[in-house]
Order: sequence, then C-alpha cells, then structure tokens
Amino acid sequence: MSFKTIVVHVDVDRSRDERLALGERLVGRNQGHLIGLYPAEPPYLPPSLGELAGPVEAEMIEAQRQASDARAAELHALFETRLKDSGLSVEWRTEEGDAATVLARHGRYADLLIVPQGEEGSVFPDASLAERVILDGSCPVLMVPRDGTFPSFGDTVLVAWNDSREAARAVRAALPLLTAAQKVVLLQVDPADGSDAQVIDKATQLARHGVRAEAHHTVSAGVPIGEVLLSSIADHDATAMVMGAYGHTRLREWVLGGATRSILSSMTVPTLLAS
Repeated sequence: MSFKTIVVHVDVDRSRDERLALGERLVGRNQGHLIGLYPAEPPYLPPSLGELAGPVEAEMIEAQRQASDARAAELHALFETRLKDSGLSVEWRTEEGDAATVLARHGRYADLLIVPQGEEGSVFPDASLAERVILDGSCPVLMVPRDGTFPSFGDTVLVAWNDSREAARAVRAALPLLTAAQKVVLLQVDPADGSDAQVIDKATQLARHGVRAEAHHTVSAGVPIGEVLLSSIADHDATAMVMGAYGHTRLREWVLGGATRSILSSMTVPTLLAS
C-alpha cells in the first residue's frame, strides 16, 4: 500500500504552506496524485433581520459569495503557481459547505487527508474541524502543527501503541510512512502486564513489511498519557508520530478521548491518526 491519492486542506491559516510541502513530498515519494481542496464556507445570515430581511439578506449573501469566490481564486492561483514546475500529478477543487463535512467526504476517495491542527483557544473544542474529520473515520488524517517547518518529517517515527483497534488501524494506514523511515520507535504506555510483550509482537509483524522498529514500554506514574507521548517525541528526536484516535460517546455525540485530545492541542510534530 502507498499514498497514491492525497487531499490537502488549503486555506489562509498558518500551516497551509507546510501542509502543501508535506503533501508534495509524500506524493513525489509514492508517485501519487495531489489534490488541493478549499472548503468554502456557505453564507451566514443572522437569525432575524426583521422587516429588512428580504433585501438585506440578498445583499449579505451576495457579498459573502463574492468574498468566498475571491479567496478561492487566490488560493487556486497560489496552488497552481507553487506546483506548476513540480512535475507532480495535481488537481484543484473547491466545494461550498461545512468544512469538516466537505473534507471528510473527499477523504473517502483518498488514501490520506492532510489538515491543520487548528488555531489556539478554540471556544468549542468538541466541534473543532480536525476532531470531526478524524472521527468521520473514512480516511487516515495527517495533522500538521500550526507552527513550524518539518524538513525531516518521517525520518524518525514514534508509534503510540496501546493494543487497541484504533492503534492497529493507524499503524496499518501509516505503513508507507513507516517503511520509508530511518527509525521507528514503538512505545506502549502502562501495558497491562508491565512488559514489552505486546510491542515486541507488533514490531515482529512490522518487520515482515521491512520495518525495523524498536519496541519500548514506559510507566506514566500518574502523568497524563498525552504528556508522556509528547516527552517521548523529544526523547527520541521523532519527526512524526502515529497514533489511534480513540473516541467515546458523550451526550449522544462522538468525541475524542483524553490522550488524543492532548496531542491535538499540544502537538509538536505532524501526527498521523486513524479512528
């Protein structure tokens, strides 16, 4: 398996250029196809404008559509200029709709979806774009930190293993990344039997794919698992991480578990997630 079709979320946020750079690198490595996607937000109207509703609503809708069309044209031009001499197979798409819904739908026809971490201080973290796309579950997601550049992306990969279905899916989805890595570290936090047995089993399986992975376990000693993983990234000089996105239900909505959410809010390297 390889990343043959990669969709990159293109917008005006801080990590856009780095997302495109990572997409270009992965597509070039896998002789694949890169799709730049701009999800254009639909026009927003206040709940009620009273007697002015008719004419004012029409003007507001037209003004918002013109602004959205201008942004789409600007981003399309940026995408084309950046990639015109790359020699890669590329394509541009714009679709109006809720951003998470649009990204998730296009992800169903791709091998990898590259999205931003999101801005700091989200008022409604449960409803963040990244979480909604991840929990859609139709495609593995590579989330790129809001700040920084990653020229050594994927040279050393930390895999957060916890013997879960989500972790197994994430590792399977990340095989193109793992087989290309110079170093892979499998880390399990607080294994039930206190040993390396499970990570050694996983390392043995990966070895059959040509991945030489180191197997480790550690004890959290009361430290949140997300913080343990972030420290381990620094300890191993990892330039990418792979983990399962564990979800659970709350108030009838599907939300991410604590460790996943901690990584999403404080990530330091691009992270591939699958749910």
